Amino acid sequence: MLILWLFVILFILFSAASFFLHQFHLKQAEEHFSEVISTLLDEQIKKKFDVGQAINLSYVNNSQLKKAMAFEDRDFLIKELQNTRQKFARWTRFKQISMHIITADGRTLIRSYDIPSYNQDLTGHNLIQKVMKTRKNVSGIDIGGASTNYRLIDMIPAFADDDPEEVIGFISVSQSFISILETMNQSGFQFAIYKAIRPDNETPVEFVQDDNPIYDTQSLQNLSFTERDLLNNTLHFQKHQVLYTHNLFDNQGKIKAAIVVSEPNQVLQSEAWQNTQNYIIVFAFIFIILLGLSVMLLAMMRKEIIKPISRLDHVMSEIIQSKAFDQKVEIFENNEIGQMKHRFNLLLSEINELIYSINYQQKAIDQTLIVSQTDPQGTILYVNDNFCQISGYSKEELIGNSHNIVRHPDMPKSTFVDIWKTIQSKKIWSGEIKNLRKNGETYYVMSYIMPLLDKAGNIKEYLSIREDITARVNLEHSLEQAKQDAEEKRLVAEKSNQAKSEFLSGMSHELRTPLNSIIGFAQLLELSDLSEKQKKQLKNISTSGEHLLHLINDLLELAKIEAGKISLSIEKTELKPVVEECLQMVHTAAEKHHIKINIAEKSNCNFFVIADHLRLKQVLVNFLTNAIKYNREYGEVTLFAEKKSHENSALSKDCIRINIQDTGYGIVEKHQKKLFQPFNRLGHETSTIEGTGIGLAITKDLIEKMHGQVGFESTEGVGSKFWFEIPIANDMDSKSLEQCSSKTETLIDEPALKSDSPNTTRLKILYIEDNPANMQLMANIIETLEGCELVIAANAEDGIVKAQQTLPDIVFVDINLPGMNGDEALPILRAIPELMSQGAQLYALTANAMKEDVKKGLTQGFDKYLTKPINVAEIISIIKEQQHA
Repeated sequence: MLILWLFVILFILFSAASFFLHQFHLKQAEEHFSEVISTLLDEQIKKKFDVGQAINLSYVNNSQLKKAMAFEDRDFLIKELQNTRQKFARWTRFKQISMHIITADGRTLIRSYDIPSYNQDLTGHNLIQKVMKTRKNVSGIDIGGASTNYRLIDMIPAFADDDPEEVIGFISVSQSFISILETMNQSGFQFAIYKAIRPDNETPVEFVQDDNPIYDTQSLQNLSFTERDLLNNTLHFQKHQVLYTHNLFDNQGKIKAAIVVSEPNQVLQSEAWQNTQNYIIVFAFIFIILLGLSVMLLAMMRKEIIKPISRLDHVMSEIIQSKAFDQKVEIFENNEIGQMKHRFNLLLSEINELIYSINYQQKAIDQTLIVSQTDPQGTILYVNDNFCQISGYSKEELIGNSHNIVRHPDMPKSTFVDIWKTIQSKKIWSGEIKNLRKNGETYYVMSYIMPLLDKAGNIKEYLSIREDITARVNLEHSLEQAKQDAEEKRLVAEKSNQAKSEFLSGMSHELRTPLNSIIGFAQLLELSDLSEKQKKQLKNISTSGEHLLHLINDLLELAKIEAGKISLSIEKTELKPVVEECLQMVHTAAEKHHIKINIAEKSNCNFFVIADHLRLKQVLVNFLTNAIKYNREYGEVTLFAEKKSHENSALSKDCIRINIQDTGYGIVEKHQKKLFQPFNRLGHETSTIEGTGIGLAITKDLIEKMHGQVGFESTEGVGSKFWFEIPIANDMDSKSLEQCSSKTETLIDEPALKSDSPNTTRLKILYIEDNPANMQLMANIIETLEGCELVIAANAEDGIVKAQQTLPDIVFVDINLPGMNGDEALPILRAIPELMSQGAQLYALTANAMKEDVKKGLTQGFDKYLTKPINVAEIISIIKEQQHA
């Protein structure tokens, strides 16, 4: 019986496959018919239009013909048309070519097929409207001239020779479809044109065959089409024929006619059946083989599979009914059935373990969490012992009641509205809830309330699982209070730190004022004739003063660091000594870890860069130290310096890139994005490698503050390459620095101070200063120069008066003055018109040396901001520049 059913199934499959295969081949035949007809039709139509365009072009380039068109000389045009038509009839196989010359306003001038016709209005014709509107060549299939038959028409505008924009008329060439019909007949197809008849907008469109006699011999008469069928399909089946249609549209986008090409439907069926027969033979052979194999396989299956599976099914049913999942099925077979029984035994073991685990988890949940169940209305159906213990209520008091029994009055009603809205939409709600014990004490729970659904998806119960978080919430409250206390202490510390910074800044100013006199007079004494002993003593004074000034600068730096500011001295720095010094600094550490340090052969450190010398060393030492620390024992570190043009760099100048490559363990890919984050050890927290994790963050910040950039490449297990780029000091920078250095050397040369150029003009200098020592120092400086006159004012008010009286060329102004400050006097001085008209220079000369002070002074309008102690060479340079200006 099974074999019979198998045979029936295979036969049905074979028959269905043959049917669908035939339909597939029939569809292919139809598509092939469409492709052949479409290609053939397009080719024939194109040939026709090419001939028409060639004729039109020959006419439109004939000056005499265009002249005759312009003057409407019909006699000349008739003669010319007859000659040309005969020529084209000899040159081409297209015999029925008609010529039509039309005036610029759309009237008939001459027709080759109707010579007497003249002055007919053609402006209603679709193609005439289009060519008159576009003034370009127009080709299309439409009713030709005075006939009612569709023809292939090509129209071209003719322009005047003396005015290319003036249209003098239009030339039209029309051809019949007879050559296309003959070509189609030779290929075994029938050809005709059906045109649309539109009586009015309400009557359905009717399609009738074109009344051209050339279609009388065709078998495509009395066909029926609808406009929708023509728009939606190109293939149609009528009168045992397959029809291919090609739609022709008017200017409004409506179908005006359809080209119809047909072939007997029997031809398509024969082509499809021939292809299907070849497959049927193959299928029949495969069917016979499969049938024989199926019979053999069924016999084997019955013996080896079906009977053992039936026995296994019987045993499985008994186990399921008894729920005795701790037993096993006996195995007799050493095949797939035996393996199935073995896996079934494993499944039974897993189910038994799962049941035990579920029971254990239920017990664990009941012992550690708070569990309850309610009906869809919120009435409690079940509570575990923990619920009773934490709430203080018994099960009898809770079951049948709602959870409102433990609701705390401080809980907002909106919370419980949100809970019901969430769980009634079959979603899980979670959040913290404040509850009230029976004895009035408060406790907190983290609640998860979830709907339990039946098979139909309806809510049958709600399950609530809660965790007692009272201790955590109380701790959070304590931590919040501690946080507030810590914040108050932080604010106090910030105020204290701010006071300390202001104290240091004030102390710096107060210390700089006496230092101004010490260092300034020492510099003046160096210009005098002194004995060797006096020079040594003076050198000690200068050195001590400079040392004290460095100490003051260190105090200011400390204040800036504590305020979150880092001071950089960016200047022209020679790179090679920095690299050599850094390599020497890490030499001991490298030897300790047996690391060999190499400098690449092509490395070039012979550059001057724009950087802070100290910070540059700090950066390079950090990279070298990391390359040693995170290297393998007996590994290598290679330093390579190369020049990078600004086109290949994010920097605006050419730069030098320092590469430090190691042979260490590399950086894990997941840690690479966090590399420059502070306090991130990237997995080395528990390793023996020392570090805080802030070195790279500081290094990156320093490089960027020096207008550079930093990057790295790393492969886990291979090693890492860190690099940073610093701008190179270009020729302009170098020249400026050399000139400045040379000028300074000249200024401090004693003979230069005592002589002056004979062309030097007499210069008036006003110094507004309240410190007598600084007044004396400035007077001594001016005494060393020729052609200078010094006026001193002890306060800003007096300085403004003397500036109006003496009109000085240079004004040096202290900022911290009694009464009016120097920055307050600046706009008053600049308001003196005579002073500004002669180009007077106003310089701040003050002990306020903070970076913010300098920026503020330049913003207020000082021409230059000079800081104390007074740099004698700088003052002399300013005066000499003004004398030679």
